[in-house]
Amino acid sequence: MWISPYKYVLSLGHLCSDINQSILSAVLPFLIATYHYDYTTATMLVTVSNVFGAFVQPFIGMLSDKKNKLLHMTLGVLLASGGMAVTGFISNFFGLCIAVIISGIGVAMFHPQAAKLVNSVSSKNAKGKGMSIFSFGGKVGFTLGQVYTAFLMNLFGMKGTILFLIPGIVFGIVCSFFNKDFENLDVLEVEKKEKVKSEQKDD
Repeated sequence: MWISPYKYVLSLGHLCSDINQSILSAVLPFLIATYHYDYTTATMLVTVSNVFGAFVQPFIGMLSDKKNKLLHMTLGVLLASGGMAVTGFISNFFGLCIAVIISGIGVAMFHPQAAKLVNSVSSKNAKGKGMSIFSFGGKVGFTLGQVYTAFLMNLFGMKGTILFLIPGIVFGIVCSFFNKDFENLDVLEVEKKEKVKSEQKDD
């Protein structure tokens, strides 16, 4: 029996996106030790990332509702990974704030379009299952971030942050094989909703 891969691709994207949120928290002790920041200053990086990510997410969601923007998923994960990848090369606090803001915005860009597609690819009687598979990827990513950061820091030092790009690149490559399918699925979902609205007006 053929199993649709779409939910699992989106779950992988969720993993590659949310791993960066975990990485940010995990990299703080290394930033403190390397650049001699105090704990309050270091934790401000998490606050800045979350605030900016939360602020832009509703606008990205509204844009996603108005027009199909599959690029938001891939670009979002790449920005999330890229922002974290440069943290080991920036000692200036303002520069670090810019890097984590870019990462936070990237995470925010991924979620609305991905969540919409999860709903589209899940059958009517398996919406909960589809969302559970999607959420599972995010939880795994958040868990792996701590281990991944410790491994890279111990092996390469702060310059190892450049390898935070790997999850973003992996998802970008995988998603490129499914972009056309996702685009068609999203178009079909929009057409189906428009048809339902038209039928309701006729009634």
